[in-house]
Amino acid sequence: MSIFLWDSEPNKIYVWDTEVSEVYVWDEKVRPISKYKTFTITWEEKSDMSSWWTYSDDAAWLTAGSTAFDDFFWYSAVKLSSNGTESAIVNQNAGVLDITQLGTLTSGDNVMIKFPRRWIKMSKSWSIITLSITNEPNKVGYQYYAFTRWTTVKDQMYIGAYLGYNSSNVLKSWSWQAPSTNISITNARIYAQANWTGYDQIAFFQKMYISALYMMKYWNPNCQSVVGMWYVYGSAKQNTWNTNSQTSATYWTTSATQQIKLFWLEDRWWNLNQWLDWAYCDGNRKVLVNVTNQNFSSSPTEWVDYVDSGVSFWWDSEALITAVAGTNLWMFLPTSLSWTAYTTYYTDTWAVRSNKVPHIWWYRTDNQMAWIFHFFCNWTSTTTYEWSGSRIMYL
Repeated sequence: MSIFLWDSEPNKIYVWDTEVSEVYVWDEKVRPISKYKTFTITWEEKSDMSSWWTYSDDAAWLTAGSTAFDDFFWYSAVKLSSNGTESAIVNQNAGVLDITQLGTLTSGDNVMIKFPRRWIKMSKSWSIITLSITNEPNKVGYQYYAFTRWTTVKDQMYIGAYLGYNSSNVLKSWSWQAPSTNISITNARIYAQANWTGYDQIAFFQKMYISALYMMKYWNPNCQSVVGMWYVYGSAKQNTWNTNSQTSATYWTTSATQQIKLFWLEDRWWNLNQWLDWAYCDGNRKVLVNVTNQNFSSSPTEWVDYVDSGVSFWWDSEALITAVAGTNLWMFLPTSLSWTAYTTYYTDTWAVRSNKVPHIWWYRTDNQMAWIFHFFCNWTSTTTYEWSGSRIMYL
């Protein structure tokens, strides 16, 4: 929807486009000059990445942490019915998002964070990485893997605001619940899909998309120093809802026993592990990823459309991420590991084992090693632990 605003200057109209949250100008011939933006950030991979980063393109005038990034990302909170219909929506404004306005849920609803389609471009030259995000449709060289289901490109994707709660073998995103644990990745997938066609658990490219939003806004991969420690020292898992009263879409404290959120994803990391779907570590310790977000039964050999990372680790490795692929496809997938100080490089650990499935955002206590880029392939499709949980998405 567009709202037209007349200006005193002759033959000029200012237009507020509510879909992309932008103001643009129509000239005297009533043609849109531009309503699209491209934000770009460049950084150097080195031991201390808390400096030497550069914003460019339409982000050149911004500073790290600016709420202008939130307005550009334009995520919102929605009450999503089981068939994917939005029955209520609350838009964020300059990083403020009061999710309590969604109202009462029915048993079929889920509280989801809606991300409108943005296109991603990532490239690497030696140790220099350039990441661009645009709202210009089909811009040359950009990808939208996080928004693709089979051959259909979606206008938005939805990620559960809360850790998953198992309600009669249907995985829900509800507040005031104890997140369900002891769920294998196979069962978590079945329970997520039990909502309706289009529901699944969070997968590889959705994780990478959120990591891209984080780097674009906050630039420093040391999340612990930028957006806090999150719930890392508590003695037991925490229920959902503890961040509802905080209207800031990203909320953090210096407490190590306080749940907080990123882009309104409560427990974006910590509290519980979360399964990561549509990815697999093969016998050569290479990551295989389904690139069109299709469902599969259990084995990557059944996938219709997948690619492998080409990065093979010769040992069952677990170490700190010191370099990432930096390509459109593999984005923040590690290409180099080393045991070094936890405050250096990407400040997260990576682990890979032969023929294993991945989980992300390590369970409590390991506050120095599991942040925005964390990725562990060390469990099987039937593994269950009291700290193994899940998060749903709708695509």
